Amino acid sequence: MQDVWEGASAYRRLVSGGPLDRDFAEALLDMVISGMAPLQRPQTSSAQPRDESPPWWERDSAAWLNQAEPGRVYGPTDYIPVRALREEPQTLTIDGHGVAVAIDAWRDFQPPEHIEGSPLTVSVVVSADGAGVLPPVLRANRIAVLHDDQVWVAPLVEESLRIRTSRRFQVMARHGPRWGPGGSADVVVELQDGDDFIHLVRTPDQPIEETS
Repeated sequence: MQDVWEGASAYRRLVSGGPLDRDFAEALLDMVISGMAPLQRPQTSSAQPRDESPPWWERDSAAWLNQAEPGRVYGPTDYIPVRALREEPQTLTIDGHGVAVAIDAWRDFQPPEHIEGSPLTVSVVVSADGAGVLPPVLRANRIAVLHDDQVWVAPLVEESLRIRTSRRFQVMARHGPRWGPGGSADVVVELQDGDDFIHLVRTPDQPIEETS
């Protein structure tokens, strides 16, 4: 760790001439922390077996999401475990790490002649709650967006790995339905930890915005 810190500082001071400022210090600190808690999957898991049985709503929601067709909008004539999805917790702790989820949902109406607007896009930011770091190897798989009597299930894609840190990362779901703008939706995010356990967290009453 000391070699990394001193080496990076010396390189900036003697070679690149880059600033030795707060942004540099925070980026370097995050790199060191990420190295201590690697983002890559470990070859062997040190976690203890989890004997506790998940609650009924988590079992029903996870089972349904696992067989749901990515990109599909499910309607009132389809089986949707709405009650289970709306029971998912709004806060989450994974192996002692507090995890927070922030949602942005919007439809783009630029340029002005694009009257119909673009399909729904959802951004999900997963971050450490408080002063801690995220659990290592955490990833976000998919979302279920509940709007009126419909549910859109979509895969989540981490489009820019360069901005992932030990404290936050962002994933996107694109090409959704043309709901709104206006109104709101409940968004359930499926996270998967390094031991392949599934965790679901819900953000209720998320407005569908308009960008123009």
